[in-house]
Amino acid sequence: DLPDLGGSRKLQEEGLQVYTVCSFEGD
Repeated sequence: DLPDLGGSRKLQEEGLQVYTVCSFEGD
């Protein structure tokens, strides 16, 4: 986790978007 940069939260949000896009693309 990178609380000083909020990197963990940012990565989670970006990862979630990527996961969603990949799921839709996969379908």
